Amino acid sequence: MDTSAPLLGEPLPVELMNTVWADRDGVYDALIDAAGTRAWLQAVAPRTDLMTPDDVAALPSSALEQLGGRLTDLRDALRRLAAEATEDTRTAATTGAGDLQGAVAQLNRTAGDTPHWSALSWTSGRQPSRHLRAEGEAAAAAISAIADEAITLFSQDTRHQLRACLGPGCVLYFLKNHPRREWCSAGCGNRARSARHYQRHRRATAEPPPDEYTAHHQPPGQTSITPTTQGTGRPHPASEHGRPPHPADDPRSTPSRPTALGWAPLPPGAARRERSVLVVP
Repeated sequence: MDTSAPLLGEPLPVELMNTVWADRDGVYDALIDAAGTRAWLQAVAPRTDLMTPDDVAALPSSALEQLGGRLTDLRDALRRLAAEATEDTRTAATTGAGDLQGAVAQLNRTAGDTPHWSALSWTSGRQPSRHLRAEGEAAAAAISAIADEAITLFSQDTRHQLRACLGPGCVLYFLKNHPRREWCSAGCGNRARSARHYQRHRRATAEPPPDEYTAHHQPPGQTSITPTTQGTGRPHPASEHGRPPHPADDPRSTPSRPTALGWAPLPPGAARRERSVLVVP
């Protein structure tokens, strides 16, 4: 059984935070039962020195229930600390952890539950390497080691790279390991860009309220937005070419001049322009 939690290649404390995840139908907990706990531990076991997938497979259900409770308590504490570090305001991302000091106490307690330590390995002709060693059950030691790694994350400058993903409906966290990274995954980035495009399209196509449109486009006393040819009810030919109609466009109109409220007929003898030729009667 594969875990339902997304695994994004983040540090294990962040992967544990992300066992709370969401889709368009709701928010989910990948550690809600013993089967979910086993699946998640088996998925991350290759990334630890303290347990193997076979160690997890051999665990009885009673042990998995206890481990699931420890993981859930640690996860909720880490999400509370992450919300503090990132100033996260996503209400859907809130879990059962209490105040900041309670989350700190839970993290420290979990880190000290199972003794574990670092050991150096160095074989002639090979590079030296660091390994973890522990007393007691392997999975329990791995949980303590994840808590210890989280202490390092939050106590150093790495916490400033921690981000809450602001993709639509997302509740995950990630480390911003690239200057241009803004989302937990490419899928969240695509959804965010699609949402922005949709909002821009809606604003661009939405018609203004009638009173606002009239105030900007309709001169005083005119009842129709689209000018028509007198007596026909058809749009005036000039309006079809993207410019407001001029009375001179109507072959039946008399010479006119602009006034404060519109156009008025020119008095006899006034100059007029016909077909780009100035004519003085």
